[in-house]
Amino acid sequence: MTLPLTSKFSVFVPIEPRPASRPNVSRYGVRYSKNHTEYQQRFKAWLKDGAQTTFDWPYIEKRLCSVTVEFVSTKARTSKLTTPPYDIDNASKLILDCITTAGLIWYDDKTIVHLDARKRFAKDGET
Repeated sequence: MTLPLTSKFSVFVPIEPRPASRPNVSRYGVRYSKNHTEYQQRFKAWLKDGAQTTFDWPYIEKRLCSVTVEFVSTKARTSKLTTPPYDIDNASKLILDCITTAGLIWYDDKTIVHLDARKRFAKDGET
């Protein structure tokens, strides 16, 4: 049986993208990098400050998802790079994990069967 895909939904997350870090596992527990945990905290604060009420979040119980993500990063003035320097798969993982933890759209990101991800620098005047 094939479950139907969900309808299209778009949301802008006004937080500078960060890649997910690899967990540091020791006998004392699991730790993530400072950038990783700061992004998670900023995402939670953004949700708490009104994102949960601003958008009509389409909670998906057990339907398959197709997700499109576009990461827009601020370019350093002295950078000669043409695209942001982080790995797009790690940036995708962090945002998807944050959404999963928040429980707003899907119960588990394992329901995602298609992921389309892009990364770019912000254009002049774009925030």
